[in-house]
Amino acid sequence: MLSAFQNNISQSPRDGPLEIEVICNDSEMSKELVSVHCAYRNRNDLPLDVTVHYDLTTDELEKVFSRESDFVHYIGHIDTDGFRCSDGTISAAQIETVGTKAFILNACRSYEQGLHLIEAGAIGGIVTFREIENSVAVNAGRTIARLLNFGLPLYGALHILQKIGDGEQQYHIVGDGSLTVVQTSQGSPIAGTITQAEDGNDMIVDSYLSPSKDRGSVYNLTTNMAESYRLVFGKVSLQSESTADLVELLNTEPFPVLFDGELRWSTDIKTHEL
Repeated sequence: MLSAFQNNISQSPRDGPLEIEVICNDSEMSKELVSVHCAYRNRNDLPLDVTVHYDLTTDELEKVFSRESDFVHYIGHIDTDGFRCSDGTISAAQIETVGTKAFILNACRSYEQGLHLIEAGAIGGIVTFREIENSVAVNAGRTIARLLNFGLPLYGALHILQKIGDGEQQYHIVGDGSLTVVQTSQGSPIAGTITQAEDGNDMIVDSYLSPSKDRGSVYNLTTNMAESYRLVFGKVSLQSESTADLVELLNTEPFPVLFDGELRWSTDIKTHEL
């Protein structure tokens, strides 16, 4: 979207910690609130300022979206009139200026509201096209929070979400999907999928574009399985000659891995599981 591009180039860097706003306007989804709050605070190497809001009024919700922040995670309901608040509803079209860079609107049919946020100043976001069950929304919200907090771009988090089946095709990107909320501690954000081979397990590695790693950039995992530099943005299959090779790769540093259909962190996978 042109609006997202214009909003991106007009943004100027801010000093201080990254500011993340979590809004819970639905008490039935408090489980997601707890899990995403823990996910966003789990970065010892990066200063994060996480603020949690409950049952906001329309004026309070407008203020949260209007002030400058790095990310807003909205948990609640959205209907044809907009965001459902404690004193009524408000449409994002009524918000004159949006100060947050990115967002997820984890609510039913949030696409239109997401477009309004982009038009008013945001750069990118994750939205839904149709009704979503609470249990699906809770799992998807938790997964997306963990992946964004790792340093994946919006589209990368959504790619992995769809691979594990959470939310299926219900979540979509508006605006700039290459936007990251936080920077990965690695040179390039990656994710792996462990696949079974006749003589052991191999690894498929997906690398993702980000503001710091554009097309043409390279990365290197510096292990026996991946000794050479590779171009960012793509898929590469790495073959292990032994379990030790795969363990070495998994322990280079933590990154998300799909293992037996489940999202895991590489350093949490034990040797006896392979």
